[in-house]
Amino acid sequence: NIVSVGMFCTGTVSYDPDVAAADSDPLPSSGFYSFKGTDMTMSLTVGTNVFSSVGSSSCNIRVGYQLSSPVSDGLNYEINQALLNGGPVPGATDTQTLDVALSTTNLEALASDALPVLAPELNAFPFGGGNGYAETVFYTYKNGLLDYSFSGTLTSIIPVPPLSAQVAEGLLLLSWPTNSPGFQLQTTPTPVRAGSWTNLPAQPIIQSGAFQVSVGVDNNSHFFRLRSSVTPAVAR
Repeated sequence: NIVSVGMFCTGTVSYDPDVAAADSDPLPSSGFYSFKGTDMTMSLTVGTNVFSSVGSSSCNIRVGYQLSSPVSDGLNYEINQALLNGGPVPGATDTQTLDVALSTTNLEALASDALPVLAPELNAFPFGGGNGYAETVFYTYKNGLLDYSFSGTLTSIIPVPPLSAQVAEGLLLLSWPTNSPGFQLQTTPTPVRAGSWTNLPAQPIIQSGAFQVSVGVDNNSHFFRLRSSVTPAVAR
């Protein structure tokens, strides 16, 4: 199997809500929103395996809102076609794709059945009891038939460290705790565009118990994030 129950999982979902298709399920307690693969992206690491959507993906979000039973509220992210560790799934052909579905419950996001303006951070949910990251499903289709599948509740989500920023002596100081090693600082001028993030070459130093990187200040807009495999913490 590619993955198994109980593996550590990290992941991100990002999208531009302004380009989502109109709700195709406009009922009082549910909504269904579709994106092109260039307008919504999903990345997921399970164990040592990295899954990410591709530009030709068909991306969907299902929102269920039930005022009388908040535990059953849920977001279901689906992306058809993915890469494994940065490359095509071994043996995949034009008639075989890997689908990645993430089912979550985010009580803060689900004030209604409307599409959340910001994609919820998958590691920010309280875990367990139906109030958190619930299940991940992997399945492939070959010649229209179900060829391989995995479904299981994942027991852990690796926390992402907070990224803080302050200006001092004409420099932007970005810092995060030293108890979160292995993160790469990235930057972009346009965070909603897939593939726009680049690594900052500066190596962090340790100041006052935190990793710190100094960046020159200019008049342009810059966004920064920490990334370990697929888990970001964002600052502007």
